[in-house]
Amino acid sequence: MKKSIFAAAIAFAAISTSTFASDLSVSGGISNVSMDDIDLSLNVVTAGLGSTYDINDSFSVMPEVRIGTGLGDDEMNWEGLTADVEIDRFLALSVRANYQVNDKVTLYVQPTYAELKVTASAMGAEASESGWEFGGGLGLNYAFSKQSSVDVQYERFSDTDVVGVAYRYSF
Repeated sequence: MKKSIFAAAIAFAAISTSTFASDLSVSGGISNVSMDDIDLSLNVVTAGLGSTYDINDSFSVMPEVRIGTGLGDDEMNWEGLTADVEIDRFLALSVRANYQVNDKVTLYVQPTYAELKVTASAMGAEASESGWEFGGGLGLNYAFSKQSSVDVQYERFSDTDVVGVAYRYSF
């Protein structure tokens, strides 16, 4: 995992130092993670770092790294056993393709490679599991000003849905 984070940091730094004009942004948000085959709903708080590169007046791309941790836990029942489940870590690497509808609204799609680590505990025992998956998402960014905006997005990873909202500040 350390190699993946290091490779992502190098790639992000290489993209950020390219000759394209870019706008650096930071974000903070909350997302809900739910799974199809398990009655489970968990929240994660995230922080992100992105850099937008304009292609033309309407289109841009934005590589982004998001990290997060769980916010609370949920109970899961499986074959009569009740377990508390919580998110320990969330890490996502994505590249947004942005289409600016007007001065306020931008629509985007993004492929994402993400890791989710969860821990379940029941009857004094504890087990953790993590894994990386490719997924995709779409969203809407609404700008309050040139620097201040909000993102609303939906992402899908195999049998997992992630719905989130984040505040974004651009430099």
